[in-house]
Amino acid sequence: MTEMDNNRSKSSIGYYLLAFITLVLMASLSLYAINSGQFNRFGGNKIVERNTEKSYLVGNTEMGRKIVERNTVKSYTVGNTETGGIIDADHKYAISGMNQSKLKGSKLKCFGHEFEILINQHKLCEKSHGIDILILISSSRKQFNERQAIRKSWGSKCNQNDTAIKCLFVIGNHRLFSDETRDSTRNSGLQEESTLYKDIVQIDYIDSYGNLTYKTVFSISWAVRYCSSAKYVMKTDTDMYVNTYLLPFLTKNAPTKFIGGYCWGPSTPHRDKNSKWYVSFKGYKENKFPPMCSGTGYIISMDLVLTILQTSEYIPFFHLEDVYIALCLKKMRVSPTYLLGFNNMKPSFNSCSYKNDIITSHGVKPIELDTYWNQIKSTCNVSVIPENVFKPRPLLSVH
Repeated sequence: MTEMDNNRSKSSIGYYLLAFITLVLMASLSLYAINSGQFNRFGGNKIVERNTEKSYLVGNTEMGRKIVERNTVKSYTVGNTETGGIIDADHKYAISGMNQSKLKGSKLKCFGHEFEILINQHKLCEKSHGIDILILISSSRKQFNERQAIRKSWGSKCNQNDTAIKCLFVIGNHRLFSDETRDSTRNSGLQEESTLYKDIVQIDYIDSYGNLTYKTVFSISWAVRYCSSAKYVMKTDTDMYVNTYLLPFLTKNAPTKFIGGYCWGPSTPHRDKNSKWYVSFKGYKENKFPPMCSGTGYIISMDLVLTILQTSEYIPFFHLEDVYIALCLKKMRVSPTYLLGFNNMKPSFNSCSYKNDIITSHGVKPIELDTYWNQIKSTCNVSVIPENVFKPRPLLSVH
């Protein structure tokens, strides 16, 4: 062997030795990352990268886990189907609580809902005393006609200085905005509407059916922060008739640590992929959902609102809002109450019935709401005994 061949042989040995050491180091670092929890495991939900605006890097530091924002072109969606499917079918975006909320401190929570407030009404409850109920109405930017119909009908009893009822429309964004566009949102028609009526809160998240859980949990957290004097909170939607004649009677006789509405016992998840409420076995493994109330309208006592918020920090995101609240209640060992008068459908209209018996009716269009309310006001008097408005019944049975 020549001296040149000998040098080449030594060089090859050195190269392979260096490569071996490098592989060993990489394997060790990978094992360390797995053991130290650097891989995302938010309640077992699958994280799927998609093209949006931002992403977040989870890194271990001496102070604990820290969220570091990186300017990239990524974000995350929570997959609750067998294919890691997209929750947000309406807008083809879905944002998890991980990158939409301002996760502070060293403790990473399962569920974040601290979204930026674009339009606020922090003085809504400031000068009011003895608020019986704050009604949180889930709405969207395009639903001006629906909001107007409510303001002119059952919502006309809200937000006066001497009233025991406050109403607030909670709205998100219709798409992802850059900072520049988001600033212009504050000066849009929605801002003008808010200035005029003082009943709108807008939050910076993608407004869609698949993200309704975020809106609901944020709404009740807003209630705790800005309207804690209210005794009860009601969650409802813009396609609802809500009997604001009877609600004050109901809340005066309702207990504490209470949630009630159109509520039923354990129910079977929808496993049909064509269903609007489809849930895969990977997304939810149990055969039954816990007892729950229809998201069309339910009432929660303020003390229970606080406990739900505390519990939600440790319940992973679930895309069906009424199921998510039910999962929190199960963890808290609280059972909902079915109340007579609450409906998740639309009972046949009768002005006297809608004034004295019906508390909620679902699927009411703006033009119908206007017609109903005019007849309710003019043709019937409130004839119910106030103490009898609160009518708890056994939970409805479903298959």
